Amino acid sequence: MSTPARPGPRAEEDLFAVRRFPAPLPPDVAVDTLGRFLDASLPAGPPVIALVLSGAHAYGFPSPDSDLDLKGTHVEGAERLLRIGAGPATHDRLEVFEGREHDYTTNDLGPSMKLLLNGNGNLIERFLGPYPLVETAAGRRLSELAQGSLSRRCHHHYRGFMKGVLREYEREKGSGHRKAKRLLYAFRVALTGLHLLREGVLVTNARTLAPAYGYADEVEALFEVKVRAEGAEIDEDAGYLSSLDRLEGELEAAVPKSSLPPEPTNVEAVQSFVVELRQVFSKAGPFASRPFV
Repeated sequence: MSTPARPGPRAEEDLFAVRRFPAPLPPDVAVDTLGRFLDASLPAGPPVIALVLSGAHAYGFPSPDSDLDLKGTHVEGAERLLRIGAGPATHDRLEVFEGREHDYTTNDLGPSMKLLLNGNGNLIERFLGPYPLVETAAGRRLSELAQGSLSRRCHHHYRGFMKGVLREYEREKGSGHRKAKRLLYAFRVALTGLHLLREGVLVTNARTLAPAYGYADEVEALFEVKVRAEGAEIDEDAGYLSSLDRLEGELEAAVPKSSLPPEPTNVEAVQSFVVELRQVFSKAGPFASRPFV
């Protein structure tokens, strides 16, 4: 049997070739403006292999003044990682661009995949979220690995995230503020975690999930308040907090019955992917320093 030929430079470059906006975006997102933001704001550097629209848009409850939360993954080459004092980079940019705030972050592939294997919901949602902005062949492979890495470890993230949001709500409540946004986020994160544990499928939209789990009234009522403005407040919260207590119990009960394995089952495949992609990028020559397009 002959040995398959090693991919040539064109095949390697195609791993990073970018297709923008491969799927429809929410109606309030101006694609032309977002494209200009990417053109104007992202410097030359390591290639971005995946970028998604996250935040309130992905969760199903953007307000007119919601920012655009852009989260992605890039690849640092082996040469940079081996330099003295150099490590995986995070690229951040927060800017009001053409009248709307854009919050852009990309993280290096290696640390991102480590968090993914640990069940970090932020990374699960980054790789499997509903609104991709940048698609590459490498990014599609990353999404396949992310789906294959799902495990019950995600419970720790979603339960912890829910509790963190509720602590922030209580802190603000102590200052006289009852923000609908905080409680809506608590419902969102718990419902996403519950559905992921039960069905093995990521759904980030709280308004999609709430009716299936019996929380439509609470989520829709909070949505009607929050959609007016990011900081809109409610008068009473006892009913919402009682429902969240019940939802937390359901999240706990879902763990031993989960359709997901206790641990990720594709650790070696993830490891090989990271190593291979760094090697390809490091050998890509002039392509490695081209601007994001």
